[in-house]
Amino acid sequence: MPKVATLAVAAAACVMLVGPQAILRLRADHISPHGEISRVALADGSVAMLDSDSAIAVDYDGSERHVRLLEGRAWFQVRHGDARPFRVAAGDGVTEDVGTAFEVDATGDQVRVGVTEGAVRVSGRQGKALDLRAGDRGGYAGDRAAIPISGDRDDIAGWRRGELLMRSMPLDTAIHAIARYRSAPVFLWGDFAAAAPVSGSFRTDQPEDALATLIVMRGLDQVRLPGGVLILRPKRAV
Repeated sequence: MPKVATLAVAAAACVMLVGPQAILRLRADHISPHGEISRVALADGSVAMLDSDSAIAVDYDGSERHVRLLEGRAWFQVRHGDARPFRVAAGDGVTEDVGTAFEVDATGDQVRVGVTEGAVRVSGRQGKALDLRAGDRGGYAGDRAAIPISGDRDDIAGWRRGELLMRSMPLDTAIHAIARYRSAPVFLWGDFAAAAPVSGSFRTDQPEDALATLIVMRGLDQVRLPGGVLILRPKRAV
């Protein structure tokens, strides 16, 4: 990739990121910066763990404890003994605590919910609510009802333990997942649709090693710019 074109791609991507981030900061009560995992003590004694690049808005009143996941993903340990229901809104649905600890993940096209303790009730925009218990997963998108999702219990909120567990994950999605824990951004250039999916376990505190592994395994071209900015693209056919 010519140097001028490379710099233009990086500059355009940075401009696109600045606007949404400024709006997000105005809406959010708590933000976990890029590359960090944050622990937030909520007013009722509940705890929210925010993954890198995640944000929540909190609205407690006399009738409910309401949290909106604005970006990223978060795990909640809900304090009981409070008569007000604890609800987490993300996308077009709501997850209500029924005595539990659970993750809400809005990093993809579908909002995904995973339960680590107890039970929750997940409601999409339409259809019946979906009840999930410890080890269960569910999800919803758009105006569709919440549905069960298959998956390993150990995968739920693995990032809290510093683990990224990937099972047949598209390559571009895997790169974005790892890049959340890197101090400088990673931009993708080209079509990654034909690349083989990724399965494996990576450490959130070793994003450079994880990316280096994927670059070698999938034969990606890389361009490194000042400030640690990294641009990746599939190798062109010879």
